[in-house]
Amino acid sequence: MTPMKMKVEIRTYREDHENGKLLRTWALDKMGRAVCSSPSSQEGAELHGIIGEGGRRYYPKDGEAFLRNLPLEYSGSSFVSAVIIE
Repeated sequence: MTPMKMKVEIRTYREDHENGKLLRTWALDKMGRAVCSSPSSQEGAELHGIIGEGGRRYYPKDGEAFLRNLPLEYSGSSFVSAVIIE
């Protein structure tokens, strides 16, 4: 089974980045795991996960569910957001 081709872009929005500067991208690999373009972000997510819907913790191994919950991870920030691209 081929995983869905989706990705999540993490962008920063500041006065000098009005269209959002791309910080990193998360996508699904061939095995359906979430992988990040930033090794340090990948490592942090592998160790600590993210808190998603209902307070559940998601890890990159959760694949699409992890990606779909990334926007919640950044919802409290006025400078950084996560945008799902399908």
